[in-house]
Amino acid sequence: MRAKGFVLLVFLFTSLLVLPKVYAESPRSDWHCITDHLAEAMALNEQRKALYSSLSNGNSEAVSDALIGAEQALYKSLGYARPLLQHYWSNEVPVLCKEFVPMNQAPAFSEIFSTPIPEGSVRYVNPKILYAKLQGLMLFRGRSALIQAGRDEIAKLDKPDHFQCMMKHVLESLVKAAEVADEINQISGRKGLGSSYWLSDLSIQGQMALIPTASELDKKSEALHRQGIPIICNDVPQILNDL
Repeated sequence: MRAKGFVLLVFLFTSLLVLPKVYAESPRSDWHCITDHLAEAMALNEQRKALYSSLSNGNSEAVSDALIGAEQALYKSLGYARPLLQHYWSNEVPVLCKEFVPMNQAPAFSEIFSTPIPEGSVRYVNPKILYAKLQGLMLFRGRSALIQAGRDEIAKLDKPDHFQCMMKHVLESLVKAAEVADEINQISGRKGLGSSYWLSDLSIQGQMALIPTASELDKKSEALHRQGIPIICNDVPQILNDL
């Protein structure tokens, strides 16, 4: 998941602000933040790794290991950003919380797809072109343009010949982060912390950096999907409920 790029972004989190030395231990219990999401995702995928392995004669383990390894790298990288996140959380500002969905909303484990998988070759997204497109829209036209383009790309992935579950998950996540940025910024302003747009934008940029790895995971999973094994597709929750 392009952990190096995300490490750089979260390192910037801590270098751009001088914070107090006392932080809240955790966000509110009714919040679901990035730390919760990644911890739950690692646990779920570790649990399902053996189940998928038994279905695939071990052929799925490379996909599981790549997915879990990426999640571990991201979780470790958040150590740099945790003081800053806790500074906002302790002031009741839900940065990197509202865009993440509890993993208990992922589908229950299944040995096969609940619906037939598409036949024929998959028309994979070109990750470099997609990244450049979304990056350009974000920089020159702003979040609203990014949201529309992201939703358009997600709609393409719903077509039978664009079967890419991890890419869809990443795009949903970055669109959600862009959609909640205004709400989080308003809360931050009311709490006297000023604008939080820069944090939302760093989160969006970090998730854009995951596009190449999402593509790699989808390609690694294709042979398993052809066998009817729903790895990844059945292991991520839907983020945008209006799709």
